Amino acid sequence: MTKLESKKLVVKDNRLINAKYDLSLQEQRLILWLISEIGPNDTDFQEYRIYISDLASFIGIENSHTIYDQMRAITKRLMTRVVELESVDGNMVLQAHWVDTAIYNKKSGCIDVRLSKELRPYLLEIKRNFTKYELKHAITMKSAHAIRIYELLKQYERIGTRFLPIEEIRRECGISPDQYDKYKDLRVRVVDISVREINDRSDIYIEYDEIKDGRKVIAINFKISKNKGAVLPDPIMDDPSTARHVFRLADYGITREKAQELVQKHSIEIIAWALGEISRRIKSKDKADAIDNPAGWIIKAIEEDWRPQRSLFNEEREQNNTKRVAEIEVNRKRKERISEIEPIITKIRNDYHTYVNSTICAVIDGMKRDDRITIERDFEAYLKKQNGAFAFASRFDGGGGRSWIADAMVRQHAVKYLSDYCPDFIIYQQSAYAKRHDIENFEELEREYKELIK
Repeated sequence: MTKLESKKLVVKDNRLINAKYDLSLQEQRLILWLISEIGPNDTDFQEYRIYISDLASFIGIENSHTIYDQMRAITKRLMTRVVELESVDGNMVLQAHWVDTAIYNKKSGCIDVRLSKELRPYLLEIKRNFTKYELKHAITMKSAHAIRIYELLKQYERIGTRFLPIEEIRRECGISPDQYDKYKDLRVRVVDISVREINDRSDIYIEYDEIKDGRKVIAINFKISKNKGAVLPDPIMDDPSTARHVFRLADYGITREKAQELVQKHSIEIIAWALGEISRRIKSKDKADAIDNPAGWIIKAIEEDWRPQRSLFNEEREQNNTKRVAEIEVNRKRKERISEIEPIITKIRNDYHTYVNSTICAVIDGMKRDDRITIERDFEAYLKKQNGAFAFASRFDGGGGRSWIADAMVRQHAVKYLSDYCPDFIIYQQSAYAKRHDIENFEELEREYKELIK
């Protein structure tokens, strides 16, 4: 698949719709594409092939020199992601992975992906109790939570309403107990964003009422109706570079539908040449250049590729020019990507540093004086036993939390020591801290950033 096909269908057994799992946005998109590739008469999963460059664009990865590493990381994670759902007979809970295999063919630049065989009863030969929707309604959403909530509500579209307790929303969206623990945060970060995405991009329209027990919101009642106002994505007309060629083709009398078909099927280089040549011929006073039917001439020129054969010299020169232009474009995109992710990484690193310092200080300074003196003596003895630590052990002078973080090496050992010996000390890894602050896949961002600034 090289382009988003608007009529592709996603069909899931309702038990899979209601299953418990947690996928990132990129992982969600890849799984939706795999499911949309399943044919109505398939009795087993196939190895579904897609080219890496197409898939990267499809699931939201910039086509750069790290694209293979990024894609391999995504499929590798999918092989470890677990989905929990009821078995076909309803007598047990099944835990399964999403993907069985992902085979990368470096020469052809494609991947062959096969869904886990455990998911067959929930995706193949489904006769009843299923939910079906067009891929385009979910695939362009920019929130993984929005995709999940869309599926949950699409399942109840005919009923027109769905009552979801807050805890069920958290469970279905894979939200951990310590994330968005206040309802207001959950509503703003998950519910409202999802409703907005669904209403803007899908075939259903959502409104909701909060259900309260006293002053506490315990559930949400979603109202579901047909969406007549959504502006659905158009992969041709939403891209300024391709839309411009569609409009130029239409100026010569080609219908909008035919113009879009030409842009979708043929390279921009062929289309640009045909448009340039027709413009030259119309302006020319030479009778040999006269054209009675410009629309017909352009269509044939594009479909049959009437571009003149180039000399080897011109070909080599064009290739060199193209290479230079490509290098400039790659460098431009690299700089754009650096400027995009550098502030995120810098902020998380700085905030995490502050978080670690404040957590250590809070634990130490919150102790009774005698307890603090005891643990500081133990920690000083612990430092002196570490390899190479004797030199900086003298930098730790006790006397409160600030002394635990004054030196970088002391702080590094303080985190390990407190994690092992202090039951009140809880500190998250930097990637987990980033995820708690809505930055998914921070480790991948850091790896990409290091590659970009080499």
